[in-house]
Amino acid sequence: MAIVKKIKRLQDELNDLQRLIDIDSQLVEKYPEDSFLKMSLQQYLDRKTTLQTKLRLEILNQITMLKAFGAYKNKNNSGRDVIIDSPSTIDQKQMDELKIKTVL
Repeated sequence: MAIVKKIKRLQDELNDLQRLIDIDSQLVEKYPEDSFLKMSLQQYLDRKTTLQTKLRLEILNQITMLKAFGAYKNKNNSGRDVIIDSPSTIDQKQMDELKIKTVL
């Protein structure tokens, strides 16, 4: 649940930053000779890129964690686990059970 709050916080921060970028962009258009405005706009854009990267990484991390949990969640000893036996070939029976079709 903490990861969801972290992602939400990053999204909110990105939204706030986008508002600042919009305002600063308008000011730069209005006063193109002002180097301070250009510099602050560039800093906002850099910060936005950093936040977007963090957000993507958090989302990817969450997906990876869910996949790792889901892969072993219903594991039992009655059948071979595809993930454990991954270097070996997969029987057609396993492919049918998992509803995996191969397209050549």
